[in-house]
Amino acid sequence: MLKRYIFAIVINLLIIILIFGVFFFLDANLMKAERSTDTNNILSENITILSNTDASKISIFNWDNTRYNDLNQYVEEAYYQNLEESSNVIFYSEKSSYYRFEIVRFYLKGVKSVGDFYINVMKDENILPCFLGPTNIHFNKTEKGYQASWFYGWKVATGDYKAVLYYKGNIVSKISFNIISRQPIEFNKTFSSINLEYNQPLKRLINNPDGKKVPFEQALVEWMDYGHLDAFLTLAGETTGWGNITPEKPWEYYPVRNLQILGPELNRKDKLVGAYIMCFYTPNNGWIKGGYKPAKGINADGTIRYGSFISFKDKKRFYDIVNMARYLNSLEYVHFIGFDFVRFGELIGYESADEFVKDMNIVVPGDWKRLGEDEKAIWLGQRLQGGKANSSIKEKWNLWIAHKTANFIFEVRREAGITKPIWVFTLGWNHGMGHGQEPYFFQDAGVFADFVMLYEATPEMFLQMKKSWMEYLKDETLNYVAGNQIDAFLNQSIYGYNPVEEYNYRLKTAFNYAPYYARGMFIHDISRAFWGRKGNFSFYEWFVSGFSALSYLRWLKNEIPFYVSIVGEEAQLGENGKIKIPVEINIREDQLELIKDRVITIEEVGNNTFKKIDISGKTNIIFSIELSSKLENMKWVGLRAVIEGYPSFFTFSYIKHFNTKKLAKNKVINILQ
Repeated sequence: MLKRYIFAIVINLLIIILIFGVFFFLDANLMKAERSTDTNNILSENITILSNTDASKISIFNWDNTRYNDLNQYVEEAYYQNLEESSNVIFYSEKSSYYRFEIVRFYLKGVKSVGDFYINVMKDENILPCFLGPTNIHFNKTEKGYQASWFYGWKVATGDYKAVLYYKGNIVSKISFNIISRQPIEFNKTFSSINLEYNQPLKRLINNPDGKKVPFEQALVEWMDYGHLDAFLTLAGETTGWGNITPEKPWEYYPVRNLQILGPELNRKDKLVGAYIMCFYTPNNGWIKGGYKPAKGINADGTIRYGSFISFKDKKRFYDIVNMARYLNSLEYVHFIGFDFVRFGELIGYESADEFVKDMNIVVPGDWKRLGEDEKAIWLGQRLQGGKANSSIKEKWNLWIAHKTANFIFEVRREAGITKPIWVFTLGWNHGMGHGQEPYFFQDAGVFADFVMLYEATPEMFLQMKKSWMEYLKDETLNYVAGNQIDAFLNQSIYGYNPVEEYNYRLKTAFNYAPYYARGMFIHDISRAFWGRKGNFSFYEWFVSGFSALSYLRWLKNEIPFYVSIVGEEAQLGENGKIKIPVEINIREDQLELIKDRVITIEEVGNNTFKKIDISGKTNIIFSIELSSKLENMKWVGLRAVIEGYPSFFTFSYIKHFNTKKLAKNKVINILQ
């Protein structure tokens, strides 16, 4: 009998193993079939250029790719040979006009020695030194001849400049050049987007605004409609050590594949789509698999270390990014192209020491030319960190990196032939100065907006960000879009806010950095609301927190004529035992005629309950709304207010107090005409 049972158990186990084997085989073959698409060929030199995106779809601003007509053209050396110069000495500027992110370069030819030559740069008859450097600028020997470099600093003044060449203290020649900027594009409305940074297949079902589990692409469209979002921005190019990348095919498969699946579907739904490239950061030493040269730092003992960033000197990475950008530009369903991790990384990049010291006029040891790349990297690293750190060199380093990152965007845009609007993600603290990202430099390089990340900052750093950004933006217009990440760990507060409240607070604070307000907002990202570090908070709480901040920005910019808020943090019981909360609506007086005879509908997020309020002729209304939640389950409430013809207004509150004294049925607390 026992043997018969054992035999039956063994047979059942074999059947189960066989079933799992069949499913595994099918899944593997389906995966193989899916990977057989042309995604793996995106690095081919024979990229098919599809029709350009219809610019009329981008109603956020009036796009015209003539904005990429650059004014900093190289000048012909022969032009300067006809100037009045001393004998055969040829002194010229590399360009007649320079954008603010560019280093001004001068060349000297026709001389055997440059020891007694130097340059002064002048504006309005005032001599301007190099940034934290000398007034007299000397020459270095290069392949083009003797070269001198001048870089004045952050947000250098535009206008006419003059370079005066001296020999033994006597004026030999003078040339003129200009510093120019690129005018920011004018926005017609507030930009809004939800992002996706994900490198796995989108096979999961996620909740839509009704709370139902639906396919990812369906939920995405429904959430965008629910929050009145303009665009979906997704990671498309990423290099990591986890995937099956090679030097020939350095891009992860699924980010591109997800774009190919979602992009056409969203385009059919009249949604805007952006795709971005993670440029120099390669998690899990992806640079090794991708065949790249790593950025170099130094250890405490002065030896070379490698991080997770690719070197800016790596030409292969530059052209791989150009190729990916060219591919994205060819997709008719892609409207914007973005760049992320356009930076050197923390305390690395020292392999660029030789270029840095020449560009920034830094005095180096006498045997500098005999040192190898690693030796020069160690010398620089010891002056940027540790006991030998030099504050002046550190400031020059940050400025020089900002030049390199902006110039990278500029050169990729030109080399790839990008015709679509581009954006760049930047770290938020100290508006980039501490890590080599300068938003005005990026604007000059051609980006339509700087996407400022508010989430890679401690609460104390975020306090300082408010001061630095307001000072930074007071004199010149910058198109910046503020964004926050759905992440309970990163949204810590010093005010006692929970992470969802802090998420909302940071966005609202950042919108007011400039007197003209932020140009828009991004939510980073949709996947994190379902399987990220969301803490003990629902997807409703995170999304409504973002939508509420967006409603506030639209209110500030007169795009929504009404403002809705939950009064206080106390809920009360109605006569029927259901919870009621006080709600206030404020309406702009100058908008009353536009919404005459209109009704506002207040919906409880996540439930089907709603209330219609007649707002004709009223500028301030306070009333109570009955909720569907039971008292013991009530912690958070989100509301969506709708007037036909306008974006919805979202608000939320955490109920911290309960008044168990029942209100009279349908009692209205107060109505002010």
